Amino acid sequence: MVSVGKEYTEGGDGGILCSTFNITLNGVIIKPLNGTSTQLDAILSAQKTIRDAFSQSLATDTTTGAGKTLTISTGGASTQYVGCHVQSIDFDGGSPREMSLNQSCFYTIVLKCTDYTADGDSFGYNIVSASENWEVEYAEDIKDVTTNLGGGSNPPVRTAYRVSHTVSATGKPKYASASTLDTYGLAWQQAREYVLANLPLQGLNNATLTGGAVTTDVLTIPSSNIVSKNHVRSQSVDEKAGSFSVTETFLLYDSTNSENAIEDLDLSVSTNPSETGKTTLSFSVTITGLRTGLSTTDDSYTNALARFDAIDNVDNTNWLSRADTLAAQLGTGLTFNPIPLSKNVTKNPVAGTVTCNIEFDDRPALCFASTDALSDRIEVRETHPGYLFGATSAIGRSIMGPVLQWLGCGTESKRSLTIEVVWPQETSNLLNPVGSHPHSTPARKAAIKGVISGAKPQGVNVASNKVFYSAPRESWDPKSGRYTLEIEWTYEYSGLAIFNPQLT
Repeated sequence: MVSVGKEYTEGGDGGILCSTFNITLNGVIIKPLNGTSTQLDAILSAQKTIRDAFSQSLATDTTTGAGKTLTISTGGASTQYVGCHVQSIDFDGGSPREMSLNQSCFYTIVLKCTDYTADGDSFGYNIVSASENWEVEYAEDIKDVTTNLGGGSNPPVRTAYRVSHTVSATGKPKYASASTLDTYGLAWQQAREYVLANLPLQGLNNATLTGGAVTTDVLTIPSSNIVSKNHVRSQSVDEKAGSFSVTETFLLYDSTNSENAIEDLDLSVSTNPSETGKTTLSFSVTITGLRTGLSTTDDSYTNALARFDAIDNVDNTNWLSRADTLAAQLGTGLTFNPIPLSKNVTKNPVAGTVTCNIEFDDRPALCFASTDALSDRIEVRETHPGYLFGATSAIGRSIMGPVLQWLGCGTESKRSLTIEVVWPQETSNLLNPVGSHPHSTPARKAAIKGVISGAKPQGVNVASNKVFYSAPRESWDPKSGRYTLEIEWTYEYSGLAIFNPQLT
C-alpha cells in the first residue's frame, strides 16, 4: 500500500518556498509454516533485505544528497519521485502465541521527497526557509564635528546611522534525475543560489535602502546629503545544515563636507590666576578615515590624512581660528596668541586615524610677530638717580656710624635694554653666521631698531644732549635661531619726584 501526501512551506511574507511529498509504504512479510517449524529466520532475512534496499551511504550522501528514487507502477503507467529521503523503517510482527497457516510481519516505511517538479511545481530553488533582516540605528559612537565650526552657542555636530542587512536561506538537495544532483544541487548550494538571486546588495556610496529598511514615524533618515561608507560584506556557509547567508554592514553619513572622514573633538579650558593669570585652551582632534569601497586596499588612512591636511597648515592659523571660535562659543571672550604653546601629531595607518593635540593661551602677541619669530622677550631695567654723599668716619660716634654729608648733587640715571628673540633655526647658513645674522634681513633689522628707539631715554625731563650709551652686546646662534641684544644708556634725568635735595 502506498500513500502520498503533499505540503507547502510558506515564508513569513506569505510566499511559497517549496513543496514536500510525505510518502508512506505499508507492506507485510508472509512466510507460510513448513510443518510445525518456525519461519522466524526467513522473516528476519526478509527484513534485512528491505533495510538494505533503503540503506544510506555517507560516501555518496555528501555528493548525492542521500536521495533515493521511488518508482510507483500501476499497470502500464508509473510515477517517479526523485530525491526521496528515508525517514524511518518500522517492522511490526504478530504475537509469539499467534499460530496460523502463515507467519507475518507488517512494516511501514516513511519517505520525504522535495522533488517539487513531480507535480509541476516551479520554485527555482529547493529552499525550506529564508529570511531578510534589516537593522538601522543611530551610531552613537560616531559623531563628527564639522570642519567649518561656524558660530552659535554649540559646535555643529553631524551624526551617522549604522545599518546591517542580512539575507539567509536553508536549502534541500535538488536532483536532475535519479540519484543525480542538479547543477549546484547540494542543500547549501541551493541556499546560496537563492540568497544571491534575492540579495539586493547596497550600492557603494548609495544611501537608498530597499524594502522595509526605512520605516516611518520611528527612525527618520535624511533624504539628501547621505552616502554609505565603511561598507563590509561577509558570508556564512553551514554545509551540514544546508544554510547560507550574506551580511553587509555600513554607515549612512552626511556628505555635506569631507564625507570620507569623521572628526572627534575634546576641548578643555584652564586658568591659573595665582601664577601667570593666563588662560590655556587645549583641544585634541582625532580624525578617523572612512573606507570608500570594497576593494582589497583600505583607504581609510588616506582619507584621514586628506582631511587632516585640509585643516593643518604651517603657521597653524586654521587651528587658531578653531580655538578662537570655540572660545567664543564658550563665552570666554579671549584672544589667543597665534603661536601654540605645544603641538603633537600622532598618525596610525593601521587604525586609519590622525590625532592632533594642540594648546593655545592668551599671552600677548609677539613684538616680533611680523618677522616670523617663534618667541621673544624684551626687558627694560631702570637705575634712578640717588643722593651723592660722603661718609666720614669720626672717633666717638659709637653706633651712629660715620658722618654723612650730601655733596650737593645726585648719581646718574641708567636704563638697560635686553632683547631676546628666537627665529626658526637656520639650515643653509650654518657656516656663514654673519650672512644669516638678523641684521642681514631688513624686516628683522627694522624691528630691532624700532625696539631700541622706543626704549631710548627721551622726554621733557631728559636732556637730549646728555644721553650716552655704552657698547651694545649682541649674540647670534644660527643653529638654534636665538638672538640676544644688551644695551645700556646713562643720562641726566630731572623729573624724579622722590629726589628733592635739602640745602640745609
